Amino acid sequence: MTTKQTPTGQHTLAMNLWRSVRKGVILVSCAALALCAAGTLCAAVPEKKDSPVPEKKDSPVPEKKDSPVPEKKDSPVPEKKESPVPEKKDSPVPEKKDSPASGEKAAPAMDNRVPAAKDKKPAPAKEAWISLFNGKDLTGWKVKIAGRDLGDNYKNTFRVENGILKVCYDQYDKFNGEFGHIFYKDKFSHYRMRVEYRFVGEQTPGGPEWAYRNNGIMFHCQSPESMGKDQAFPVSIEAQMLGGNGKDKRSTGNVCTPGTNIVVNGKLVTQHVTESRAKTYHGDQWVTMEIEVHGNGKIKHIINGEAVLEYEKPQLDPTDADAKKLIKDGNLMLSEGYVALQAESHPAEFRKVEILLLKE
Repeated sequence: MTTKQTPTGQHTLAMNLWRSVRKGVILVSCAALALCAAGTLCAAVPEKKDSPVPEKKDSPVPEKKDSPVPEKKDSPVPEKKESPVPEKKDSPVPEKKDSPASGEKAAPAMDNRVPAAKDKKPAPAKEAWISLFNGKDLTGWKVKIAGRDLGDNYKNTFRVENGILKVCYDQYDKFNGEFGHIFYKDKFSHYRMRVEYRFVGEQTPGGPEWAYRNNGIMFHCQSPESMGKDQAFPVSIEAQMLGGNGKDKRSTGNVCTPGTNIVVNGKLVTQHVTESRAKTYHGDQWVTMEIEVHGNGKIKHIINGEAVLEYEKPQLDPTDADAKKLIKDGNLMLSEGYVALQAESHPAEFRKVEILLLKE
């Protein structure tokens, strides 16, 4: 019993000691392992926090926050707030408030408008065109036809129909030199005269070839009373109206000088016709002729708004038989006269005859 108990007690003691040592070793090992694990965790955690996290925060985040954000906040925001806002508030607002209040902008605007309004009031007087034709009859006009007495409107050559002043030959069997003129009752010196005309139908049998679609404004005319009974044309200056034949060139707005002469480009012109730069107008279209007359000074022909001829110093031709009768004290210059429209064998119509008086 004793022999069996001793080994068993020793063995038990040894076993207990071994277990204790083993537990201690295990505990130490566990502790070591725990320390190692803790160390590993500490190493791993810092590595993750100190390297990747900082790298993500220190490089990308700062880059995004330090570069773009400041740039957006420091550059665009100030620019929008410091430049546009002040500009809108400091410039437009003061301008709107300072201009009406001070009157610096409102006053000039009113000052510019008032003179304009004042300048426009006399304009109607300056542009007050006077119609010489009333659209109803020949009141204010005098007819003189070659071979007939003054006032004899032979075969109703001049008439008014549908508000239009017409030159008609429907009552003629044949034209036999009955050149006619219809004179306005007053004389003019400085003025603009405007006529809308056209040629219609066919030339009257017997009319001269040159009179085909031919008419004109006669101005600076002698009086119809001073014309001889058989005198074909008054001593005057003529702004010639011509119509085309449909194919050939034939400018209108020329100047003709029955019993007169003119000066062109400083030279005395004695030929009867001086051509203009005007176009040719074919058919029955309406054409606007305007003459601008400044007494014995400048004269201008205007066709459909375009100046086509200029000259000056209209004067009597001392070699012309009819003009000689009108020369007084050797003075040849013409500064005024009557105006007239023609009838030269081709039917014509006038729907507007008006004048604008000019200051001398």
